[in-house]
Amino acid sequence: MRTLGLAIVALWFASRGSWVLVAIAVTAAVVFAVASALSANAARFLDEAARKVGVGAVEVIATVGVGIVDVLVALPGRFLSIVRRRSPLTGAVGTPSSTWRTRTSGPNDRDRSDRPWAPDVPGGRAARRSGPPRLSRLFLGLGGLLVLDALAGSLLPQPEVPSWVQPVARVQGDVEPGVAGVPDASAATRASGVALAGTSWGETCLSEADGLEYDYVQFLVRRVRSTDGDCIDVANGERSGFTPDGATKEVWLLGGSAAFGEGQRDGHTIASELARASEAAGSPVRVRNFAVPGFTSYQEALLLEQQLAVLPAPDLVVLYDGVNDIAAQVAGPTDQATWLPFVLWRSSTPGGTRSLWTRWHDSSLVVQGWDWLVGGSAQASPAGEAPDPAEVAQLTIGTYERGVRLAQRVGAERGVPVLAFFQATKVATDDEVTRRVIAQLPDDVVDLSGALDDAPSTFIDGVHTNEEGSRRVAAALAAQARGTVLEPAGS
Repeated sequence: MRTLGLAIVALWFASRGSWVLVAIAVTAAVVFAVASALSANAARFLDEAARKVGVGAVEVIATVGVGIVDVLVALPGRFLSIVRRRSPLTGAVGTPSSTWRTRTSGPNDRDRSDRPWAPDVPGGRAARRSGPPRLSRLFLGLGGLLVLDALAGSLLPQPEVPSWVQPVARVQGDVEPGVAGVPDASAATRASGVALAGTSWGETCLSEADGLEYDYVQFLVRRVRSTDGDCIDVANGERSGFTPDGATKEVWLLGGSAAFGEGQRDGHTIASELARASEAAGSPVRVRNFAVPGFTSYQEALLLEQQLAVLPAPDLVVLYDGVNDIAAQVAGPTDQATWLPFVLWRSSTPGGTRSLWTRWHDSSLVVQGWDWLVGGSAQASPAGEAPDPAEVAQLTIGTYERGVRLAQRVGAERGVPVLAFFQATKVATDDEVTRRVIAQLPDDVVDLSGALDDAPSTFIDGVHTNEEGSRRVAAALAAQARGTVLEPAGS
């Protein structure tokens, strides 16, 4: 009987699908049952506590009920009595009686201290308190804390954990953490620099880029979620851009955020400027922008394979990348394929099948506090020893070349040439790792790292450029693409 109420509550929670509360009710029932079995005093203590809870609940319900009646009935009646100038006691005309007084004890009142329900007589021997033994108290205390902890945690806002069968998830935090030359600054701060000074859209474009959301994609890890903004329009992983009339040839552009066009409008990315230049040269080409912020060369190769499986093959594929590969190796040197680290909310099991232990762990206030403390101390701890620049550069070249070669092999199977370009960057001479990587690039990778050396003011930061920078990069890229569809007509 002591646990019957909790069992009924658990069944009610289960019917509503509140499995965390079901776990709390079941845990409380087990704790109470074990405590009752260990000690008769504990059983009496629980019975008394249950009685007090019941009495309290009845008092609350009665108070609320009386309050509702008072508000709906008594107060309107009182108001009408005042308006009509009639006494609520007699109904006669006149002011309400003011002779009511609270009765106080007098000298002739009978002493009721000898009654069995009376409190302890002042000066007399205090009644002996009874309760469960110390072990039972400890067990009850721990069990109560466990229940209260889970209950408190369940009341806090919980992140939505999508099912693994749903290919949607939100990337939390920076998409490109640790990229050399990219400051951790707000869109307003970055837009105030010389590269975007005087533009009415600079801050908007940077804010939209910072607010992009991503879908989880097998093997690729992520893809830009479709969006329709003032600066950025993405549909099915492809960013919109300028398309010249009469274009019969097609080029695909793959890369990271620099190729995607962070800080640039749709019609002025590198892809759009390549298409515009081809139109001006008399050989219009459609350039499709499949770049994804944060992508490394290996991810681009996998994306190329997936796109070729569902789309007609283009006439040329252009890879414009390099800096993200370096940043990934700086974050964790390895000789295996890399991608930039980030946090992705994603369930490891189908929705609705997580264990009660997992659900309690996710809702526990203590666990959440501990994670917050550990996370805070981890962020405050000093960074470990910096990796050797020569080692990082060597590992970067190895994994970067693997990605390029894989993309070239995938393209060759469909008869599509793949050209690789190391991107323009302002840190080519300042960062030692970047400088070493550029010095060891494979022979067939075109080095565009210094393409904007004569126009440093086009850089928003060390990697991303304004629209004039994208136009200059597109011109340099087309100049190196001789013998392809990007070559001007008649040249």
